[in-house]
Amino acid sequence: MKTNKFLGRDWIDAELDYSKEEWETFIDVGLELKRRWAMGEDHSHILKGKTLFTMFFNQSLRTRSTFAAGIQQLGGFLVDLEPSKTYTPARKGYEIPYKTERICDVAQMLDRVGEAMAIRMYGEPAQWIYGFANATIKEFAYYMESPVINMECDKYHPTQALADMLTVKEKFGGFKGLKFVMSWAYSGSTHKPFAVPQSLVLAPTKMGMDVVFARPKGFELDPAIIKHCKKFAKETRGSFEETDDMEAAFENCLLYTSPSP
Repeated sequence: MKTNKFLGRDWIDAELDYSKEEWETFIDVGLELKRRWAMGEDHSHILKGKTLFTMFFNQSLRTRSTFAAGIQQLGGFLVDLEPSKTYTPARKGYEIPYKTERICDVAQMLDRVGEAMAIRMYGEPAQWIYGFANATIKEFAYYMESPVINMECDKYHPTQALADMLTVKEKFGGFKGLKFVMSWAYSGSTHKPFAVPQSLVLAPTKMGMDVVFARPKGFELDPAIIKHCKKFAKETRGSFEETDDMEAAFENCLLYTSPSP
């Protein structure tokens, strides 16, 4: 598949906005780059001189470190903008004098000096309003010509989903016929968005796997997400099931993941 059609596109609701064929292309290119890097090949020419701005409204270890390492390995520069050390970008109606700056101004300024923007936001910084963070990232994208990347919002975590699908392809050689269980797990923290479980039922159904979402009653996902999963399963001739029978969910399972809700 030609990869030049990806140039300049955002990666926000990627599980919905990119086709199965496009996901396969990302996975194949990622695996090839990983193999070549392991053999010592220099990749610093790929994004030489390009600047990526990151903005984490929430704590991060894996996403923060891998984005920083990745852009540098590809020859680019990373500028991490801590919201607490700048005027915090704010949507219209949520401004605080001398503490925030409208997203339209922040986005257009960064667009002049960089080539991409990546944002993580959910929970308290998003007022605990479901969809607020997703809409915030899309507002950045509206005012920027450069691509905007979602590093986890309150609805999706498409970069983790892509990394997980890459690992499935790397370890199993494909997706068809594999059972993938997305399982609820207890956590003492309530500061967890729906992003990870929602992305990790969307991505494997898009790739044609047999997906089971196992959770106790009362821990359902967004109905719109479930609707998309069923649609993807039908299109790819995989399957999707939602259940509160945790034991049955793991029968004949080859892959499972269990982030907390």
